[in-house]
Amino acid sequence: MGPISINTFSGIKQPSRVREYKEYQWNEKTAIDGQMQRNVVSTPNNRQGFKYVVELEWEFLASSDWRTLNNYFQLGSGIYYGNAVSKYGVLTFSGLPFPDEGEYYPGADAISRYQVRIRQI
Repeated sequence: MGPISINTFSGIKQPSRVREYKEYQWNEKTAIDGQMQRNVVSTPNNRQGFKYVVELEWEFLASSDWRTLNNYFQLGSGIYYGNAVSKYGVLTFSGLPFPDEGEYYPGADAISRYQVRIRQI
């Protein structure tokens, strides 16, 4: 895995786990007789009918690293994601972050986990 960049900045702590996938946009209709029809929702800018989604997870974060990530992804604005060695080749897109603060492991080390889902706009 190469360095993940967020907003063209690769200086963030690299995630422990990265999951990249396509989320297809379609709707399905079922007729009274049980036949199904699937229509792909495409636009001139997105003819293939999918958007990229990335799930990033950081494990065993110190409190200061956790706060840095949380402040970064809680801004509510769009971000630019980049991975030069994705299974899709060079993957770059603008997306919206959906953070999940994860669990807190009590103890002297104050270790936490942080997750964020980034969906292409």
